[in-house]
Amino acid sequence: MVNRKTLKMVQENPEKEFSVVVLFGDERTKVGDYIISGAQLLQQFADELEDDSFEICISC
Repeated sequence: MVNRKTLKMVQENPEKEFSVVVLFGDERTKVGDYIISGAQLLQQFADELEDDSFEICISC
């Protein structure tokens, strides 16, 4: 899951680049580290954004 306020910021800035760290499971194991645009982020991580077993940390 991702913070709704952060998600709104990403949706409103599809051209902006964001740093994304994806964590998975109860232990919050790091499964990825990316720098991608807001539009790519929403497309690439559509399922993970809705799945509670993933934690997606986004910063700009």
